[in-house]
Amino acid sequence: EITATNGEPGLLVPDVRFGDYELELEYLGDETTNSGVFLRTPDHPTDPKSDCYELNIAPPDNPFPTGSLVGRIKASEQVDAPESGQWHTLHALVDQAHVQVWVNGEQTVDYQDDTGLVAGKIGLQFREGTIRFRNIRLRPIGYRVLPGANPSDWNEPKGDIQSRFTDAGTLAIDAGSGAFAEGFARGLARVAQPLHRAQGRGGH
Repeated sequence: EITATNGEPGLLVPDVRFGDYELELEYLGDETTNSGVFLRTPDHPTDPKSDCYELNIAPPDNPFPTGSLVGRIKASEQVDAPESGQWHTLHALVDQAHVQVWVNGEQTVDYQDDTGLVAGKIGLQFREGTIRFRNIRLRPIGYRVLPGANPSDWNEPKGDIQSRFTDAGTLAIDAGSGAFAEGFARGLARVAQPLHRAQGRGGH
């Protein structure tokens, strides 16, 4: 499990680029959490309408609440908003120009992209409020195995790191420039694992 509560906003991106893949994780946020998962992103995204898919984790009153793709499509209002302070599942399927998202097994987004975005990195964001991630799984489509998840595979920004692993195995990020991204990189290398599932495209 990885936890971030304060400090500089950060985006963790691996060195590996992916085209098509399936991503699953569990997250927990509070009532102020504004975070997200960036799909097919460059190292430094500037416009989620064109250079990445920003899968938002945000309160219901946000213009793009949890399950939305920022700047592209809002989550379906037919899906109940996730409650703060509880664990929820997030599932994304990125297959050519087709992006689908499920939150707690309910589909929030079924999106066809016409911007020609075909590949990029995966980024995990800390912006504001508490965010916790666990059980991160990735299944690249078209790859037989997941590239090895070693600490050297992840960008680790320079800076004064103030992060620690607790006795319970949680990665706690206290403060410091770049601390979130660097600590997140180290922790993710421990928890990332292949996603073993059938070839089906449905939600949970």
